[in-house]
Formats: sequence, C-alpha cells, structure tokens
Amino acid sequence: MASEFPLDVSMLSVALPDDHDATKPFPMIIRIDFETPNLWATGDGKRIFRDREWAEKAMQLDTPEYKQRSRLRMQHSRLVKAEPVEWAGWVYSDEVGGYNDGYYDSVDALREHCECEAIAVPAYCHATKEQSFDFDIFDALDSYLNDTHHEDAHDQIEGWDELEVFWKAWAAKQTVKTYYLDYSKIVVIDQAGYEAALAEAKAWLAENPTP
Repeated sequence: MASEFPLDVSMLSVALPDDHDATKPFPMIIRIDFETPNLWATGDGKRIFRDREWAEKAMQLDTPEYKQRSRLRMQHSRLVKAEPVEWAGWVYSDEVGGYNDGYYDSVDALREHCECEAIAVPAYCHATKEQSFDFDIFDALDSYLNDTHHEDAHDQIEGWDELEVFWKAWAAKQTVKTYYLDYSKIVVIDQAGYEAALAEAKAWLAENPTP
C-alpha cells in the first residue's frame, strides 16, 4: 500500500547524488510505503531515520520508564562516584529545598532548617564550588570591538593603561561570591544512613547496567 500524505519538510535534509547540478532544484517524492520502506518515522512523526531500529530506539528514549531509569542511574552514579569530605562552608541538598533552593551556608544551617520545618535531616549533602568576582573587562571590550567595529578598532582605543590601573583597584573591592553545587564531593551527616544509601545505589547500578 502506498499513498501521499502531508509532511512538514522545513527541517528535512537529504544527501543528493554527486552528479546533481547544485544550481537546480532536485525532484523528490515522499510517500507512505509499508512494503518497501527506506525510511522510518517515529510514532509521533517528528523524527525520521534510515533504519527501523533507530526509530524504535528514539521512541524508547522518549518513554517515561526510560527517563525514570536514566534519572535514577544518574542519581545513583553521582552518589557512588562522590568523594566524602570534611567540609565547612556552603552546602547543597537535593532532598531539602528550603528557602534558598537547596543551598545552606553550613551543615548546621541545613540541620536547623530541617528542625524548624519538622522534616528529616538528610544522611548527606553536597559540597559547593565558590565563584568569586573575576570578570575580565579587557576580554569584554575585545569582544565588543570585534563584534561591533572594524578590525583596527582596538588600536584606536585610548587609555588602556589608565583603564587597567582603575580596573584592578575597582575589582579588588568586590566581595560578591556565588556557590554552585559540586556533585563530586559529598558531606556525610549520618554515617549509617549514607552507607545504606550507598549500598542501595551500588546494588541498583549492578542490576541495571548501562545499555
């Protein structure tokens, strides 16, 4: 059975024969063919593949079950790979969102929040990475000049030395800091709870190897 059907071809591209004259359009027809197909579309029609197995794989990746397994694999892998560390400073908890999107300035602050909210203190949390003020004004100016002006504009700017002196003094006064979670380092709060979670993660990964 074969028939014509509506198709959104705005993002479709094809490999044309080497001897085709690129200055002229190339005639084509795309149709449904259950007997001798050479392309396979996913069930929602949004992607097209040369082989059926790749179309089936793409559809599998979209299932809620696959996404859940992927999420669990990522979560358990992070726990297994993380290095336990002694930590004094900002921490992050996936389990306790709190008022600061899961960030706390110390483990004690995390404990206090849990006590105030009458929720369980997590067995572990994550350390963080500190980002201080390190904006490079000269890189920014170079990008601006390259994007907006002619190639010799840099040489026509006056007062680079004065700007450098000013910028170093001004930047040195900045105390802004931002903290980002660091999944590679783990801060253990409850040793027994951490070891139980670690054992569970290892068991899950052993039972669900990467495809």
